[in-house]
Amino acid sequence: EKGKPKGAPPKGAPPKGAPPKGAPPGAKTSNIAPPPPEAPGDDKPKMPVSPLAAMFKGEGGGKSALPMSPLAAMIAGRGGGGRGGRGMNPLAAMLAGRGGGGRGMGGFKKPEADTGPKMKKLHWETIGNTDGTIWGELNKGEEGGSMDVADASALFPDLKDNFEIAKAKPKSQDTQKKRNSVVSLVDGKRSQNMNIMLAQFGRKEFTDIARAITQLDDEFVGLAGITSIIDFIPEPDEINAIKGYINSGKDPENLGKAERFILAIHNVPWLKQRLLAMQAKCTFYDALDHLEEDIDIITKASKETKGSTKFRDLLGIILKLGNELNKGTAKGEAAGFKMSGLIKLTETKSNKGDTLLDYVVNRIVDPVHDMREILHVVNDFPHVNAASRKSFGTLKAATSKLSNMVKMVENALKKIEEEMESPGYMGMAGMLEFYEDAQAKLATVDINYKNMTEGFKALCKYLGEADETAEPQVLFGTLTQFVSSLRNAKTKIEDKMERRERAKKREQDRFNRDNPAVDAGNKREVRSNKTGGGEEEGGGSRSSSGGPAPPSAPPSGKKKRGKKRGT
Repeated sequence: EKGKPKGAPPKGAPPKGAPPKGAPPGAKTSNIAPPPPEAPGDDKPKMPVSPLAAMFKGEGGGKSALPMSPLAAMIAGRGGGGRGGRGMNPLAAMLAGRGGGGRGMGGFKKPEADTGPKMKKLHWETIGNTDGTIWGELNKGEEGGSMDVADASALFPDLKDNFEIAKAKPKSQDTQKKRNSVVSLVDGKRSQNMNIMLAQFGRKEFTDIARAITQLDDEFVGLAGITSIIDFIPEPDEINAIKGYINSGKDPENLGKAERFILAIHNVPWLKQRLLAMQAKCTFYDALDHLEEDIDIITKASKETKGSTKFRDLLGIILKLGNELNKGTAKGEAAGFKMSGLIKLTETKSNKGDTLLDYVVNRIVDPVHDMREILHVVNDFPHVNAASRKSFGTLKAATSKLSNMVKMVENALKKIEEEMESPGYMGMAGMLEFYEDAQAKLATVDINYKNMTEGFKALCKYLGEADETAEPQVLFGTLTQFVSSLRNAKTKIEDKMERRERAKKREQDRFNRDNPAVDAGNKREVRSNKTGGGEEEGGGSRSSSGGPAPPSAPPSGKKKRGKKRGT
């Protein structure tokens, strides 16, 4: 073998890459030499296999193998050896997806404690540190505290009965099958909205609702229910689809909620007319009360404005002032002015910054004129402010709505009269009574409405606002704004006068403190006048003006008082 290159095949060996002896033609060859066959009878002991090698070979690491680490056992997908896997730590057991410890306990899973029945919770915010608080005193059980926690069961013996969360009953297979077999024949969106609407009826049967509509029983259905059903009156194609389903011999119990409701009420005769009549009966009196209240407010506001003599006198003063300001112009010597001119009083400013309305109020409260009574006009219009929010258009619409309600009831009664023998006739007596009462009240409203419009037109003519298009909200809105401005100006002037009187009193008090002799003379004069005496005690004399004479000069050697301020 000497002289052969390193790695050359031994003598007689097949060339490199040639198939082995006896291999079929075309067989692939491998460059890796196969392991030598074991000699027969070779029973020498094997070297121990490492755990990692045993893991990859799939061996269990028997008696001759070294102990397998928990991580290797986890990767190998086996327990960590021993009884119940004692050798596997919790982390390895958790990652391996098995209980990694004795007696079947999992990695980090805590045993569930027996907390008793599940109760409804009180979601409050707890306090951590209770030292020095009322809760600390309660927990320590100090005197005057509440009863011990141990007595809670005695204090609340029925707590479980009232607050235990009921366990959900497992749905039976029949219920599940029934839910899966629900037949829906109505459009999906409409069916969903109809189901939401039907939820307000709770456990009322659809057949009972249909019977109540037939008998005009508005109390059973309710106003909200009546209004909702009007919005979901069955369409002809929906009724035909449901009828076709029933006529085909299929079970109506499999129909959806919306379909079963349509099936129950579609046979009610004159369904829409009945519902509209019931709705009118439920809403007529409320609408009537609101209309009568609005008519009454405008009527009273018109009478208050026309009957106020103080308002007439105030307008006369403003007219004189305006004519003096406008003297020599085209707007001077006016015989009257529109009510919108009252707002101009707050827009015209004097040289001192006060408004013209402030000037008017100042002249009225002047003691020389003594016309303060006129300012009480602000109390003569208690309904004018409310009337400023009304309009004839709204009132006419409300009147028409009431008339339409009465007509709906009349139409329904005419239709129902044709079914005198049907169950619907049972509720006709109550509806007929309502119809007669509504007619009488509507006639009264028509009369009051006519009187209101005539009274307002008379007021407009009285104020010189003779305009057919005049609206209560315009005229009374102007008066409301003027009265508010007048009240503010009155308060402003009165406050100013009170401040002036307080300042005058403070000045007099200061003068009396600095001149006690004069103050004493004034007091003696008051006492003398009360008793009818002539000269005052102490030789005091009266001045030529009737007031007390200045005090005599003090004795020599003494400092004169009041030299700087004078007497």
